[in-house]
Amino acid sequence: MHQRLGSTGKGIGAARAARLLREAELYGGEHNTTTEAMQHLAQGGELHIEGTQGYGLGLHAGNYPFCTSSDCRAIDFAAMAGIPPWDHRIAQLDIWIVLRTHPIRVAGNSGPLDNEITFDQLSQKLQQTIEPEKTTVTQKIRRIAKWDDQIALDAIQANGDTPNTRLALTFADYLHPDAYGTTTYNQLPPQARTWIEQKEQTLNRTFEIICTGPQTLIDRRTRP
Repeated sequence: MHQRLGSTGKGIGAARAARLLREAELYGGEHNTTTEAMQHLAQGGELHIEGTQGYGLGLHAGNYPFCTSSDCRAIDFAAMAGIPPWDHRIAQLDIWIVLRTHPIRVAGNSGPLDNEITFDQLSQKLQQTIEPEKTTVTQKIRRIAKWDDQIALDAIQANGDTPNTRLALTFADYLHPDAYGTTTYNQLPPQARTWIEQKEQTLNRTFEIICTGPQTLIDRRTRP
């Protein structure tokens, strides 16, 4: 099965199977994390729900059977956490869609990946060595591709194209080596800024956060 679908065998499917078989060790033990989260919201607190994997890997995103065992939209992640987005205790709901300059899939027969390249080709383009990315648990080398306008547009639509749907861009340093570590938009090399502005025009949205390295980002959010 792992080879047929290119699965890691360690992700959502494995966790869901363990839960269905009543063999899982639930996070939090006897604590009801949903109740605690809703109580936190009722007291004026903020809640950050981070979803795993990407929209294109969702069960109904069009790549079945080369997909995860769940859907990967914001509403699905909220449901997994037991959070109803329309609850009166939620004063504002922001949906962040995090897009990569170069989409990825896990190694092996893991499904379609348009405009696929190799890490060697990316290294040649940037004229510096880019180490192949690996999956966190299984340490499998990931496949990588050039940007895909359509999957980005599909992800925005599937997550609710509203004023509170916001975009972040990661791996901007894969656009140009001089983008690495920059913390203001004007520091980005012209080539990277041109690419970003073209994509913003296509998506009709601004990348409010642009990640330029493992520990650096450009924050373009409007502040009071």
